[in-house]
Amino acid sequence: MNKVTRRRLLQGAAAIAPLATLGWRRSANAQSKPIRLGHPSDFTGPSAAFARGQSNGIQMAIDQVNAEGGLLGRKLELVDRDSQMKPNLGTEHARELVTSGNVDFLFGPASSAVALAISNIAKQYKKIVMMSTPNTPRLLIELFHPYVFNVSPSGVMEARALADALAAKYQKFGFIGADFEAAHQGLKYFKDRVAIKNPKATFTTEQWPKLGESDYSPYITALLSSQPDAIYSYLFGADMIGFFKQSAAYGLPQKAPVGGLTFLVDLISLGQDMPDGMYGLMRAPFFAISNDAMTKFGADYKKRFDTYPDDNAILAHEGAHALFEAIRKAGTIDSDAVVKTLETISVPALTGTLKFRALDHQCNSPLYVGVTTKSDKYPFKILRDVQVVKAEDIWSTPQEIEAARNKT
Repeated sequence: MNKVTRRRLLQGAAAIAPLATLGWRRSANAQSKPIRLGHPSDFTGPSAAFARGQSNGIQMAIDQVNAEGGLLGRKLELVDRDSQMKPNLGTEHARELVTSGNVDFLFGPASSAVALAISNIAKQYKKIVMMSTPNTPRLLIELFHPYVFNVSPSGVMEARALADALAAKYQKFGFIGADFEAAHQGLKYFKDRVAIKNPKATFTTEQWPKLGESDYSPYITALLSSQPDAIYSYLFGADMIGFFKQSAAYGLPQKAPVGGLTFLVDLISLGQDMPDGMYGLMRAPFFAISNDAMTKFGADYKKRFDTYPDDNAILAHEGAHALFEAIRKAGTIDSDAVVKTLETISVPALTGTLKFRALDHQCNSPLYVGVTTKSDKYPFKILRDVQVVKAEDIWSTPQEIEAARNKT
């Protein structure tokens, strides 16, 4: 090799070296950046307690993974935003988190209306959004796309689980529910299921107070005047608390048992004002799930947040761990690769082994039905005689999903 050739080779190597170093630095920087998780939820308004539970549950999952060295060699980081139960604000926050906040994944809010808005952003930017509280069936049926997953049982599943529990015992039903879309959907699904389980059943009255109603006396009077055997309720949060505090003077639920969706935050808020004998439907009652993982989680949660883990915290925690396991097995944060992995894996969780159905990305989370009663262990009413309802027994069939999608 002559001197000219040797000099040119050295000059070329010198020119390439900075580029190679720059590439190495970029790769190293990418590996050192945290995996960011955006959580636009409803920290203001009636669902504020649900949003706090979600954030707490996700953060505990993050802390556990980070303490074990992170995910794909990177730390996890949660970014909360307050959508205030406003779909337009949820859209704004979700878009900002994706475009300038550089989040890699999204977690859903508490409100179904906000969830639909955030799901649209997830679809637009091809970012996975893991839902754990909103459960409008439209989310995974009519408006389904590959990047939306839901740990929470759907509204169809909840209505069917409660209908199965009540239709076997009662013939005449009254209804009370706040006048909004989810309650109207819930009543439809409940009626459809009751008609199958007890064709002789009838409905004596439907009462539709507005959200945030302060005076339930005319609605309670109307319910009792119609002489139902049982009452199906679609009230929650402050509405449910107001209804039960006022209905005690009228003898409910002794005169007519009430059945409805119940959250731990409602049980805690009502305390001893929660009547005995209500048929409560819960998504993840920590006190009724007996396994070592739930016992440890409940103790750790109580120690850290000075309260008990509510349904939203538990399901958000499970959704986070499912996402993290999918990322780990996929070996990447690429959305399409993680979607495919989520559709096939089984994840050990606090409530059992969880799977997402590829057809609609609905998780097989169970539901729990029991009767409210006093507790010697907790300063609030709990459920006794709890029955676990499997998702596979109550979720929408493939035929039902196909028919609903064909209508859109």
